[in-house]
Amino acid sequence: MGMNWLLMAEPLDTRNHPNRFTPGKSDRLLGEIIITGADVQQTELPILRHFFWGGDVLSLKTSQRLRSVAPNAAQTNFYGATETPQAMGYFLIHPQSQQTPFPIGQGIKDAQLLLVTEAGTLAETDEMGEIWIRTPYLSQGYLNDLEQTHTRFVSNPFSGVADDMCYRTGDLGKYQPDGNVVFAGRSDHQVKIRGFRVEPGEVACAIERYKGIARAIVLARDDGRGSKVLVAYLTVDLNVTFEHAEVLGFLRQNLPSYMIPSFIIRLGSFPLLPNGKIDLLALPPPQVVDMPESADYVAPCNARELELVELWQDILGIDKVGVNENFLALGGDSLSALKALVRMKKLGFPNEVARSIFQGKTIREIVGEEGGELRETVGLAAESRTNLLINILRGILLTIVVIDHWFEGILNQLAGRGKMSFLLDTVAPLFNIATPGFSFVFGASLGYLFYSKYKANPNQTRKTMLFGVWLLLAGVSADVILRLLALSPDKINATLFFSAFFSPLLYYALALTTAPLWFWVISKSKREYLACAGLMALCYAAFQGSLVWLLEREQQGFWQLCRLMLVAKFNYFNMSMGTLGGVMVGIYLKRHYRDEIARKTLLAGVFGVALGIAILYFGNGSFDGFYDPIDMGVWRWTFYSGLVLVLASGVLTTLLHFASLPVFMQKGLQIVGVLGQCTFPIFVLHGLVLRAKLLFLLAGMPMWAALAIPFALFFLFCGWIMRRLYQLYYGMVTD
Repeated sequence: MGMNWLLMAEPLDTRNHPNRFTPGKSDRLLGEIIITGADVQQTELPILRHFFWGGDVLSLKTSQRLRSVAPNAAQTNFYGATETPQAMGYFLIHPQSQQTPFPIGQGIKDAQLLLVTEAGTLAETDEMGEIWIRTPYLSQGYLNDLEQTHTRFVSNPFSGVADDMCYRTGDLGKYQPDGNVVFAGRSDHQVKIRGFRVEPGEVACAIERYKGIARAIVLARDDGRGSKVLVAYLTVDLNVTFEHAEVLGFLRQNLPSYMIPSFIIRLGSFPLLPNGKIDLLALPPPQVVDMPESADYVAPCNARELELVELWQDILGIDKVGVNENFLALGGDSLSALKALVRMKKLGFPNEVARSIFQGKTIREIVGEEGGELRETVGLAAESRTNLLINILRGILLTIVVIDHWFEGILNQLAGRGKMSFLLDTVAPLFNIATPGFSFVFGASLGYLFYSKYKANPNQTRKTMLFGVWLLLAGVSADVILRLLALSPDKINATLFFSAFFSPLLYYALALTTAPLWFWVISKSKREYLACAGLMALCYAAFQGSLVWLLEREQQGFWQLCRLMLVAKFNYFNMSMGTLGGVMVGIYLKRHYRDEIARKTLLAGVFGVALGIAILYFGNGSFDGFYDPIDMGVWRWTFYSGLVLVLASGVLTTLLHFASLPVFMQKGLQIVGVLGQCTFPIFVLHGLVLRAKLLFLLAGMPMWAALAIPFALFFLFCGWIMRRLYQLYYGMVTD
């Protein structure tokens, strides 16, 4: 991006020639000098009509500063290279744009910006790729360097035409949905931090979004132990107080842990080279005083700690793990934790010690506990507590779903017994929480477990979620087969066949499929909660439009399934409103799991319950729809989401005092949490068992047997699975 020229018409402050057109082109540093000069002189530059940026990444703050002194100037972000005729890409900056960093746009006439992945394919939207400039306007290569010329100047592999030439810039970028390219740093600047690829420029952009920071540069420097750490150098605006802890808190809300700088160094100004660019080699090395908090890494001090360090590094794929880090905070999930647990047992760690990995204990604590040094009862670590909260909520909602299906007939019989009708009226709203509540908690799981992972590694997160999609689709397919077996072949037609696929499981499969798209939209917004609310509003509008268009229009074949997914009870858009509300809560939990949020959660829940009741009453003029399980209006989502938050507040308060609870309560909470871990497999199995009951009845089996046999098999299998998982996580239930 090496372009740097400036054209001005005589003095900048040409008030005697207000109509003279004055273009300007500058890199970021020179542009800031011009802006600062105007600030010092307390003057504007009304004659400046168009300003072209290039040579560096343009931040929103710098663009806004120019607009404050040159309000009439349109701004364009240029992109090019010395090997090309300067500007090969451009992006016109809208005056009201809040985007950061600004895109470098698309190619000029007869030029194209291609993004090519490491696999040699064109990058997809939001996928990282090297920027290739496709243009006939290229230099002839490098003088006396044939090898470098052949490496950088290549034929376009996508056209197959020999003289269709491209220049490989070595820069990285991502396509936006509109085709514009966003610059994402240099490929030769990428580093591995704790086994993860990091582009320091992305970290610098995140730091510059913090109020008061004028400029940031992030470098990877050797930590003296053979590994790289991130060091942030920054300057701040005038009269701005600066606290390391506040900046770190901001970064932790917006970046994964491995992208948080280990050192933050404040400078009065950056050292410059004669050409005006920053002299990176002159930046001071970090000192202990520059560490915003104690270093994460502490080396193992004995053979036992070393064994555990090497095991965790192997399972997590991380280059270096310190003994004061815990498995979950390093990015471990339930599956990888189980692998670690099994291998820790092979190394001779006792069951009760190895299982402390799920309690968020560090390597040093685990080894110390094995040696009898840490036997006191301790509470749950913050991240372990929030993980258990999510799983307990899933377990509770799954239990309600199962009870609702198995005992629906019993409750209906009770309603016909006069005196028992009051019991049904009392219990019915509890079971009505099943659909909205489970959808909300499902969304919270997505937001808490997957959103931050998506921001760090979108492709890997998609692959992980795809496994869940295939599991759910397998359950849907098995359910369809059992449904069709219960029908005579002459009654099966295309419409009935496709309609058989309609189920809550199909919705959750579709939600998992589209969740990466939700995450992409949310991650592109500076106000993520507002982005979630915007997606919810879009879903509501799409649902209402579908009702108007399709509610009374029956379809045939596959289109009937599409219609059901748009207007029936478990339709995509209506269910997604609740799921996206849960995603918003999950993102909040991930960011604030260290904080005391039980009271805030309770207040939000009470507000949601009250608002839901108000929407129902003022919308219908009565409470008649309260007991209707089919009504999935906005009031129900609001009411039951609030109810789930009230429940979450109670569970969270209990978990905060986990260490002081009686043993039977601790084990009870853990068992419900294990149930929540098995949510979708049990959900799938439960649906198949219900179909099996129908087949038994059609085969002539007595009602009691058709109910008892699948009922017993279901609970025996679930009990066996949960017992095995509990033993892995916590040890024997009878310990």
